[in-house]
Amino acid sequence: MAEPAHVSLDKHPHLAVQRRVAATPWEALQRSAPFETVMPSHLELDSLASLVEMAVSSLDELDSELLIAVVFERLTFRQAADRLGISKSTAHRRYGRICKHLQQWFKEWAIAVAT
Repeated sequence: MAEPAHVSLDKHPHLAVQRRVAATPWEALQRSAPFETVMPSHLELDSLASLVEMAVSSLDELDSELLIAVVFERLTFRQAADRLGISKSTAHRRYGRICKHLQQWFKEWAIAVAT
């Protein structure tokens, strides 16, 4: 499978996905490496990006800006709080709520897809 032109595993090894290899318990015990590394297809990456975008859009504006600053821009809570005009403790507390909200959102999404 050819990787998308804009993604290089040499430059971005973190984009490789660890998938558990299906095996019986006996086979799993006999294997030395129970995981295999696979590169998601371009379609999977697009679908994942769309799913993350939908999840982030379910947040209010301040929460989505905080999430983007902390997760995607890799700012500290202090840096994100200063940018958003809130205290560090408020940023940290809101981030905890964001994580709980997104866990619930993805759980409900998975149930909706399965039915």
